[in-house]
Amino acid sequence: MRPVTIRRDLTAVSKHPVQSVISDLAEGFVYMWRTPWLWATLFFACILVLATMGPIEVLVPFALRERVHGGAGDHALVLAAFGAGAASASLVFASIPMPRRYLTVMFGIWGFSSLPLVLMGLADQT
Repeated sequence: MRPVTIRRDLTAVSKHPVQSVISDLAEGFVYMWRTPWLWATLFFACILVLATMGPIEVLVPFALRERVHGGAGDHALVLAAFGAGAASASLVFASIPMPRRYLTVMFGIWGFSSLPLVLMGLADQT
């Protein structure tokens, strides 16, 4: 007669919370590393954010103050318009069917979103 082995459900085993978080993070990083489109997208997004959001956060207040003599209220309006534009674009893209090559479309839109920064850099007068 063979001995009976009982498998324990892996989700029922309780770990220390820190050990659980670390193992979950490691599992997520392994998945990301093994999925080329995912890490490429995350890498591109990080580079785009570093290349656009930092300069925008510095250039917008500077341009408002130096070119149109604006203040904190004007900066608040610009940031509110930035958020409203992002929210409305999200609603538009959430309501249309997903394109076949959605990553290509996403990269194109991200590239297009840096156009305001280019325009601010090329502007020489108000």
